[in-house]
Amino acid sequence: TPSPTARCADRGCCPSHHERRRPKMSVHVCGDWIAAKLEEKQRQPGSAHAGVLLGARTGQSTTVLRMVRTPDGMELLDTAWHAAHAKTLDAMTPGGIEVCGAFVFGTSAKLASLESKAIALLAAIGKMHGDNLQGPMLLLLPSDAKKPTWKVIASSGNRLQPLDVKLTSSMPQLHCFASNWKVDTKFALKNGAQKQVEQLKSQASRLGGFLRDAVVAVDASVPAPDATVGQLGRQGSLERPHEVAFYSRQRVAVPSAASGAEGDPAECAWLRVRGVLHGRVFALSKDAVADVIELMYKDLTVSLDTR
Repeated sequence: TPSPTARCADRGCCPSHHERRRPKMSVHVCGDWIAAKLEEKQRQPGSAHAGVLLGARTGQSTTVLRMVRTPDGMELLDTAWHAAHAKTLDAMTPGGIEVCGAFVFGTSAKLASLESKAIALLAAIGKMHGDNLQGPMLLLLPSDAKKPTWKVIASSGNRLQPLDVKLTSSMPQLHCFASNWKVDTKFALKNGAQKQVEQLKSQASRLGGFLRDAVVAVDASVPAPDATVGQLGRQGSLERPHEVAFYSRQRVAVPSAASGAEGDPAECAWLRVRGVLHGRVFALSKDAVADVIELMYKDLTVSLDTR
């Protein structure tokens, strides 16, 4: 057994050999915005409450954008209730925006008593994204103090530790991207095989493969591999977003009966699906256009799978 104080040759291993260090996450938030939110909550009479944080994430950097209060449940910071709210919000957000943590407002004593519940909630939020970053953050807003506190789950997983947040002078300017994917295809359904919804999902995933292999244009031109959003020449707004177009390299073939429903094709039911899926992504000026395209792909394929 190695000494608890010995250092491993692997730089990714901590001195105790019991846990691996996760990549450090950089968190940015507008200082004036968060100060105004705390002052606003302290002026309004009411009991302690909690909610989720929405942010824009680029690689290992997260910019906090919004606080969304969770409808009051049976108790403050009920893990199942708040995790369900976070999951619902995360499914509704466009590409580039995601649930990045939680916030709690209450007295300092009340906030201190909620650590175990906060850890459980942050762990549940972290599982939604399945990565190994430092993890979702917790914003503690005291009703009886002037400054908020930021926390994150420690590497040990059983306690909270302070999170170093970089304060900015203003809220970031987001660029909007939009895409319309026209879908016109057939699905084969076979009774007695796998469940029909599973047959549809299997064939829909193949459809997404054509999108993955497509040539992508932004504002009618193919972007350079290293291009950033800020280099596109204009601000993509809600009214006039950057247009993302996917041009398939091959014609989308009609699935055969064997692709989702085994047996004689004559015994299959054929379902034709036609429509337009609308994708939307928000990104910062420093973001890579290639990352925006990947987010758009995910937004469109998730929409197809859901529908």
